[in-house]
Amino acid sequence: MVFSVGFVANFYDDQTLTFTVGLTSSTSITSAFAYHIDAEIRDATNTLNFSLMPLLKTLRKNDTFPLAPPAPNFRDVDFTFNSLGPVGKVAIQVKVADDNTNFPLGEALVIIPNVTPPSSALVPQSPMINPLTNITGNSVDVSWSFGSDGGSPLTGVRVQARVIATGARTNFNIGVVTSFTVTGLEPLTEYNVRVFASNAVGESPRSTINEFATLVAPPEDDTITTDMVTISAGGFELKNDRITGTIDFVATPQFNPFWLNKPIESFIQFRDVNDQVYLFKTQPMTFFSIGTSFTQLVNEPASGNKMVKVQFFTRVSDADIRPFSTTKEFILNDSTGCPAGMQKNPDTGMCEPIPPEPEIEEKNHFTPLIVGALALGFIGSSLLDKKQPKRRKR
Repeated sequence: MVFSVGFVANFYDDQTLTFTVGLTSSTSITSAFAYHIDAEIRDATNTLNFSLMPLLKTLRKNDTFPLAPPAPNFRDVDFTFNSLGPVGKVAIQVKVADDNTNFPLGEALVIIPNVTPPSSALVPQSPMINPLTNITGNSVDVSWSFGSDGGSPLTGVRVQARVIATGARTNFNIGVVTSFTVTGLEPLTEYNVRVFASNAVGESPRSTINEFATLVAPPEDDTITTDMVTISAGGFELKNDRITGTIDFVATPQFNPFWLNKPIESFIQFRDVNDQVYLFKTQPMTFFSIGTSFTQLVNEPASGNKMVKVQFFTRVSDADIRPFSTTKEFILNDSTGCPAGMQKNPDTGMCEPIPPEPEIEEKNHFTPLIVGALALGFIGSSLLDKKQPKRRKR
């Protein structure tokens, strides 16, 4: 494994030198390994022969290069040297070696002139960066606050965006402001961003690093239509106060190829009997080709629900949501799997309308009772007549 070695360095004043050693590997890192960097600082005022320059400071930094295929791979290591003393210029030599075998991996030499500060002023303190906002497919808003100006008025700000995967950096040199919109970024790419402040002495150390990922970029011709995705359902069931079922999404021939292989989302509303939304869900997914389908499982509380509304869309940003499909409504089935007003035929397994209740013939139930009562009355009367003793005639 061999590195090419580069520098980002500033000789701030007579006392402090900070620099960054940038390592670039032209081959993939198949396993993490430990290495070290030896740095020597020498007074380069009077000679160009490094071995004859008076030695000022030495420092070894140990680090581990992570697993990082594919090539090229990048790694930055920061160094700070204090109490160097007044010299006209310094020479920095760094050597990189494997920690286990001490095998040399790369080296570099750079000579930096001293920048003498006015009076006792120093470089500014590092700016304090705020959380990033308004992340889109090609931009991000960055804001920060300043610390001490080091005793010399601020003269400018540098904002740097760095691609995490490749190490490629883009710098924006701006005035003394506290916010800036970084533009020209690539969509669906991970970046980190840092801020530097400058005065007459030099540039501050970097701020803390904020990482972010850009979103999918909007299409240049804005060709999103609501017939690009069709929606169907494998059947919903309402059972034990929960909704279960599946939803299928299919990319139609009208699907804009710009959106293939880019993150998009499904959108599901659950509405109650009063058509009020009580649950909202999104599901990220990606279409790979025309005709590709996705199945989304549903298992949610019912809460008096009678309807599910589904739509497919892309979220370009929080304020820009674009639909790929029309809204599709599904009426919920009961636990038999049949819609309301239908029942499953046990012989065919098909849902059929529930038949009406058979009509019952109305009969007069009082006529037999009356006839029976009259008959009983007649019989009783006859019996009484037979039991009565006959009166003798006088």
